[in-house]
Amino acid sequence: MIESLVGTMPWVSTALSRSNKILVKPNLGGGEPASMTSKQIMVAFCGWLRKNFDARVMLGDSSVVGSRSELSIETLGLREALEPLGVKVVDLADYPAVSVPIPDGRVLKDVRIYEPVINSDFLVSLAKLKTNYATRTTLTIKNLKGVISGPDKIRFHRLGVAECLTDLLTKISPQLGIIDGIQGWDIVRSIDVGALVAGTNAVAVDYLGALLSQTDPGRVTYLTLALERGLGALPPDEEQEKARKVSKPFVGPLDNAAGISIPEGMEIIAEGACSGCISILQAALRRMEAAGTLKGLPPVTIALGPGVCTHKQPGRTVVAMGNCSRARKDADCVMVGCPPQSRFEVQRVLEELRNPPQAR
Repeated sequence: MIESLVGTMPWVSTALSRSNKILVKPNLGGGEPASMTSKQIMVAFCGWLRKNFDARVMLGDSSVVGSRSELSIETLGLREALEPLGVKVVDLADYPAVSVPIPDGRVLKDVRIYEPVINSDFLVSLAKLKTNYATRTTLTIKNLKGVISGPDKIRFHRLGVAECLTDLLTKISPQLGIIDGIQGWDIVRSIDVGALVAGTNAVAVDYLGALLSQTDPGRVTYLTLALERGLGALPPDEEQEKARKVSKPFVGPLDNAAGISIPEGMEIIAEGACSGCISILQAALRRMEAAGTLKGLPPVTIALGPGVCTHKQPGRTVVAMGNCSRARKDADCVMVGCPPQSRFEVQRVLEELRNPPQAR
């Protein structure tokens, strides 16, 4: 399937034949194997590269702050599958990140990019058909967030992920974008779609990816910004129609404060919080709702952001989330981190409120 999709693009084959170092950047974040680029797609594509071209091939990613792509590499058994093919599998965070100027940036003036990305002469963004809270969709452009350093990932959330991604795209753009939509991932669940998308125009590829998940591309801010700035073009009408015909409905992020029905007794206050804390909190609450563990929590106020102001109330627990939360000094519990390490850590803290260690 990969060969029939990519092998028919003459420009891609010509460029690959002239390349010495190919970097394949999959999506290895999310914790759940089903939320990552599928192992079968990674093996098939890298095998095709090794069979047809002489270049050195590296597959690598760097995960969200507080986690490691190395964990996903081990869980999926990627080294065992790919190294016999001659593909080097790495956690990009094991390499130095080099400061690169962004002369055409609107919010970024520079960004630190991992050395293997800078040193490659052909970049493939091998993304997952996926929804998320920060940007609605995680496709080939959002997948580029894995090529930048941890501190810059935090900076993207503070400055605006969509705006920063668009600035990044002015400096580094994949020569080939592929979306693994055989099985998509909708926040917390898998959806069978049975489609692959590939192309050399990342904006067009992601536009089709949004249509596959029945997400309005006009609501994907980084796509609208990229189009406004002339960083890509719309896909042909016939390709859009094909995507619509095979699309499946994804729920995606909901538009209320937490993306779920907030249980009685829970209060969320966010003043100046960035999308890092907000998206992790949303994911944690959505996961707890699906598991039925939101019920039974004691009255709790979750305070996010540097502008938040809370007051002690009898019988109510105040949880400060994130290093910048102004509520840290008065809170009963603090979720440290910028943002806190993961939705699983947030979930653990909240569930301990219902069943504190000393009560066990």
